[in-house]
Amino acid sequence: MKEMLDVLAENGIKTGETIDRKEAHKKGVWHRSARIWLINNNQEVLLQKRALGKTYPGLWDLSCGGHISAGNASLYTAVTEIKEELGVDVKPEYLKLLGQYKYSHSEEGFIDNSFYDVYLARANYPMSSSGFKLKKLQKLSTLKFQN
Repeated sequence: MKEMLDVLAENGIKTGETIDRKEAHKKGVWHRSARIWLINNNQEVLLQKRALGKTYPGLWDLSCGGHISAGNASLYTAVTEIKEELGVDVKPEYLKLLGQYKYSHSEEGFIDNSFYDVYLARANYPMSSSGFKLKKLQKLSTLKFQN
């Protein structure tokens, strides 16, 4: 089944149209995504190393994220992506919207024109790769913040 996205104007406002995710990246259509940083009480943030078959292969990335499907709310997508990618149930009230940024990048047949909603999710337990059920990720690691 195709993943449909809301089409956005360059100012981030919905146009009322929808488009298949693959077509959006082929044509460079503006759309929305949620990006989530998961951090624990030890000030460690969970990082993922992207699988070799995905875009940006083998690079370290944020905890998780995904496209906001047409008609869905950003917060719903953030909660869903944490569950789908990491196997962790996080209640919406444990996520804080940090902000939104506009991003544009292109490489051979792939154009990412996105408005990213960035969330911080706090976990009250130590994080290790053994505590997560991985779906798309190749490797997990944590990074300690220094004050």
